[in-house]
Amino acid sequence: FVETKPSDVGDSYSRWVMGTKLTEKQDIADLTLTLKSPDEWRSLGVEYAINAEEQETALEAEAWFKRAASCFRRANDTWLSAKTNNQSTVRTRTSQVFGSEWNEAKVNVPRLIADCFQEDCGFIDEAIVICERFRDQCPMGETKLKAKVDTTLEKLKVSKAAFEDG
Repeated sequence: FVETKPSDVGDSYSRWVMGTKLTEKQDIADLTLTLKSPDEWRSLGVEYAINAEEQETALEAEAWFKRAASCFRRANDTWLSAKTNNQSTVRTRTSQVFGSEWNEAKVNVPRLIADCFQEDCGFIDEAIVICERFRDQCPMGETKLKAKVDTTLEKLKVSKAAFEDG
């Protein structure tokens, strides 16, 4: 029974039905939680994650990723929630690494690429983008490092192709 506006009849009915213990009063704050099925929460979470990917800044993306992770938690999908949190972390750390000085980036990029594969994240596309950005920012004198990045990049692309082929 949902009452759209207060009424004497609604109050009487509520008192009677609550007195019979056939129902319980629902907190209006929890109403949105109960009006969606797990699949609907999962679908909304996917929409939010897509919105996050389209954002220009890491801060805007993080807000959308948090919304997506919340939807996945409401759907009791811990795997998607964890994957979304990891995606947010990778995106935020990527913007921090490429906003830093070269020497700091040189140290942090390998860790960031490793994070793309931590805990079965499978962010191979992100790892490829990170390698490409890193290679493009490599100073002219860093030929050995640039060669290592090119080798890593080639391996990532081969892995991605193998994964896509099945």
